Amino acid sequence: MNKTLVLGACGFAGRHFLDFILSNNLVGRNSLLGVDLIAEGPAGAGYLQTDLALPGQLEKVLCDFKPEYILNFVGILNNPEVQKVIEVYPV
Repeated sequence: MNKTLVLGACGFAGRHFLDFILSNNLVGRNSLLGVDLIAEGPAGAGYLQTDLALPGQLEKVLCDFKPEYILNFVGILNNPEVQKVIEVYPV
C-alpha cells in the first residue's frame, strides 16, 4: 500500500488537494496522512497536529508513518517579506 504524507494539510492548497483526492476516492484513508499546525484536520483523512519547525518533529513523522510520497503545501503568508511581494505584484 502506498502511503502519502501531505504537509500543510489545512492550508488553502493542501485542504483543496485533500478534498479532491478524498471526494474522488483516489487514495485509501489509511494510506493518507495530513499534517499541520491547526488543531482539527480535514474530515476523511488521517491527521496529525504538529509543528514541523520544532527540532526532530519532521524526522519523527517520517519514521513513524514511513511515506512513499510526500506532498509539501506548507507556507507562511503573514511574513513581512511575503507582504512586500503581494504589494509589488497585486493578485
